Amino acid sequence: MGEAAKALELLDAEAYLAMEERSPVRHELLEGVPYAMAGATEAHNLIVGNLFYGLRPHARAKGCRLFVSDMKLKVASRTFYYPDLMVVCAEDPHPLYKERPCLVIEVLSEGTEAIDRREKLWRYRELPSSKATSWWTPGRGGWRATSARGRAGSTGCGRGKGRWRCPASAWG
Repeated sequence: MGEAAKALELLDAEAYLAMEERSPVRHELLEGVPYAMAGATEAHNLIVGNLFYGLRPHARAKGCRLFVSDMKLKVASRTFYYPDLMVVCAEDPHPLYKERPCLVIEVLSEGTEAIDRREKLWRYRELPSSKATSWWTPGRGGWRATSARGRAGSTGCGRGKGRWRCPASAWG
């Protein structure tokens, strides 16, 4: 006869952060349940790098900080994500995660698109500091932007003169 199923032990923020510090694999935490993250593709990394490069001067000019995919975002007491990019303009002193981004950007992939567009979009829009969330869809026309409270619209980001631009006015 098989063994009885073990009860799932939900992690609090402290236990999750301690686990992440020891783990060779990154995990996002959803309502106390850790989920291992897959590695990114070359195309994904190139897009994130180019977005960082393009947004960095605007963030610095406004006194904001720009974080890439290794910085956690705490969206609830037991929920943490690793967004691809986030801009933080307010004081947000925790060294292991941020809580007050004004802009969150995700680069979508086929494997994560449904979760990103449903679960994460809802969570990001609920952040009081968030002015916009943006989704980059490789090979499908680029940006899809949504305001902080969910009204679809343009951030003013797009292709111009052969390069992608996203003016600081789109998020700050």
